[in-house]
Amino acid sequence: MTKLASSSGDTCVRLLQDLIRQPTVNRGTGGEDDGHEHLCASRLADFARDAGLEPKTFAKVKNRDNLVVRLRGSGAKPPLLLNAHTDVVEADAARWTHPPFGGEIHDGYLWGRGAIDMKHMAAMSACVLARLKEEGVPLERDVIFAAVADEEAGCGLGSTYLVDDHPDEVRAEYMLGEVGAFSLNLLGKVFYPVQVAEKGAVWLRATYTGAPGHGSMPDPNSAVVRLAEAIARLGRTRLPMHPVPVVTDFVTRLAASLPFPQSQALKRLTTPQIAGLILDYLVKDPDQRRSFGAMLSSTASPTVVRRPQGERDPGPRERGDRRSHAARPVRARLPGRAPRAARARRRGRGAPIAPRRGDRSDDAALRPPRAHAPEA
Repeated sequence: MTKLASSSGDTCVRLLQDLIRQPTVNRGTGGEDDGHEHLCASRLADFARDAGLEPKTFAKVKNRDNLVVRLRGSGAKPPLLLNAHTDVVEADAARWTHPPFGGEIHDGYLWGRGAIDMKHMAAMSACVLARLKEEGVPLERDVIFAAVADEEAGCGLGSTYLVDDHPDEVRAEYMLGEVGAFSLNLLGKVFYPVQVAEKGAVWLRATYTGAPGHGSMPDPNSAVVRLAEAIARLGRTRLPMHPVPVVTDFVTRLAASLPFPQSQALKRLTTPQIAGLILDYLVKDPDQRRSFGAMLSSTASPTVVRRPQGERDPGPRERGDRRSHAARPVRARLPGRAPRAARARRRGRGAPIAPRRGDRSDDAALRPPRAHAPEA
């Protein structure tokens, strides 16, 4: 839900309601029957044309449209890019207070899937361009708005496609996109963080094998049992603290705004040897504890468990001596660590862990986001 600031934003609110009412659910199939981001692209294009702007659409796959609108300036400086994605994840209506695709307003809040992630940014960006156009604001640089598809499933049909196939449409010196962080409340003070870098990531996959058998005679060493034990162990493991310079700077500046002694305690988060103790005993809010912990160290997150396609696990085999096995993809977030270092740290008891095909290179995984890329 999104808090409504004032009646001056009525046009933008109505546009956001229209966008939320478009069921642009991305299930990750990559096909033309998924996502349907063209519904939002069409609505945004109509809005842009009504404002006297000239929208363009680009699609790698039918119905998976990306919208680009450019308001031209003098060209004295490189462009500024405003970016949002128009796809959303699924929503179970039974668990919602109000319909997820209703775009309804109740008690001063606008409810709906995408109200925060992130059709609000699409509506605001479109309204910003419309207002700049209407008021004839002199601009030293072009302002570009890109509403992209497929962010929820890897960006292959959205921002990556635009950067690879239409780079001149989105090339910019600076970009404003999805939130770098949510507001942070510490001791009654509200802070609004600004993202200036991003952790690298590497996907790892573990495969466990075991002897075939029947469920009526449980095997305590089956692939499933050992896999479950490994996942539980991984989920409970805290990786070593190693704050990188940009995080150290952030925490130090944050601490300087707090009173003593809390300022000193927060500043000590940049000391790896005691950071864990401070998080455990002095940071009471569990969400803040997880947030600071993720900033200060690498993290490993088990995300998907599946059996190989076409196999049953466990169970009798009709022929041969095929082995039962299960896979564990793990997303590792790495501040200042190359993927090869993470793989080395995670090797040990259990199955060997190897990079998933298509992983980025070590350097690319640690590189800050490119300013010209419309990240979603």
